[in-house]
Amino acid sequence: MTPELDCNDLAPTPFPADVPSIVLPSVSLAKLLSRDKDEAFKVTEVMGSTCIQLYKDILAVARFAGQTFKKVPVPEKQAYKRRDGSAVLDKGYTTALGTFEDDGTPVAHETLNIPAFELFDDSAAATLPSWLVEQQALFKRIFERAFEITHLILEAFQTALQVSGRDMLDSHNLTASSGHTIRLLHYTANTYGKVKGLPTLSAHRDWTSLTLVFNWLGGLQIPKDNARWLSPDTIHDEDWDWVRPVHGTAIVNAGEALQYLTGGKIKSGLHRVVPPPAPQDQVDRYAVFVGLRPRNDWPMLPYKSDLIEPSTEHIEFSGMTCEEWGAFRIGKWLEAAQARARKDLMAAGGAVPAKV
Repeated sequence: MTPELDCNDLAPTPFPADVPSIVLPSVSLAKLLSRDKDEAFKVTEVMGSTCIQLYKDILAVARFAGQTFKKVPVPEKQAYKRRDGSAVLDKGYTTALGTFEDDGTPVAHETLNIPAFELFDDSAAATLPSWLVEQQALFKRIFERAFEITHLILEAFQTALQVSGRDMLDSHNLTASSGHTIRLLHYTANTYGKVKGLPTLSAHRDWTSLTLVFNWLGGLQIPKDNARWLSPDTIHDEDWDWVRPVHGTAIVNAGEALQYLTGGKIKSGLHRVVPPPAPQDQVDRYAVFVGLRPRNDWPMLPYKSDLIEPSTEHIEFSGMTCEEWGAFRIGKWLEAAQARARKDLMAAGGAVPAKV
């Protein structure tokens, strides 16, 4: 890895070789769209450059997160609030349980969400706090490059599923109000003991169309193929696989929005985050999530295709827009996840607030 892409400061301790883990399969963007050799070469050249530039920016924003989470006082972070009336989670500062140590360290992980809409729409209210404003150019570059990559993936999916017209592409727009977000996550090493044996981010599927995830320490887990399945919350610990982090790459998650719009032809992967294995559990863990969603005004109906069949879920949500569907799904998950986290932490002897 070239010096400019070095990330040893984000992963000073390597993932332990003796911990059973999997490496997710890699996909060539060129092969996804290789209709002929000339085009495959062009895609490889263009996307190779875009991916490298995006990764440089991701490293920069991860280091910015490392400074910001620790430097900005808790009241200032908490003043950057989620968007009113919506649970899309594209904006604002949150903590998993809303509780802090005396030194301001969150008991569970903390999250900072930077929305795309305000960055690209001059008519939208500029609500970024002063400690984020100076990074606007960096945030915009990340959105632009991530959207270029995900647009190519969506084009491949649209072709494979024979979606009518350009519906899959037209339902996604970088600058339209959509709930796109850059999410910076901070998991503090000195609080892992308080959540020992418990997920720091419980089992879930993303509510995006596509998510690019960058992380440098262990912690991400996915269910094994033979997991004893009862529900997302009752998969036994031994039925989860560690995902070994591979530096210089992004994990691409398909989200529930795309699964729903394609009638389940594209599956959204269940995953969770737990404290890293020793000795990586002695280091603060940072992750960067770039989530792209359908336009807020897009109707939540399956794309028109002979390969996509409607389901009972389509009937349930057929009157909703993407924004309404996202708020409903995320709101229900948040309510359940917070109640579960409070119960688990209390059982482990921790203190939680009366209401989060």
